[in-house]
Amino acid sequence: MNWLASLFDQGINGILADEMGLGKTVQSLACLAHLAEHQGIWGPFLIVAPASTLHNWQQECSKFTPKFKVSVYYSKAVLLSVAANLFQNIIFNDIFTILDFKSSL
Repeated sequence: MNWLASLFDQGINGILADEMGLGKTVQSLACLAHLAEHQGIWGPFLIVAPASTLHNWQQECSKFTPKFKVSVYYSKAVLLSVAANLFQNIIFNDIFTILDFKSSL
């Protein structure tokens, strides 16, 4: 989590890539919670994840970041509509979750 926060502070990107089950989801949520609680940055945050992991993301969000509101979008049409307005008219300040939509391309 410290590494992710450090990357954010430096304005650079990073990728968590290791074996399954080593806590990438929780580390990512911990970093978002750190940004919200300690730096006052409540989002919106965009998480792009494969459909097979969505249920786990939702469970972990409710468990570890209960103050975050989660919105899930499945379709490409909804995704494009939301993305077009997301950063123009921010209407929420929490977490925004989008699924991988390869099958609809």
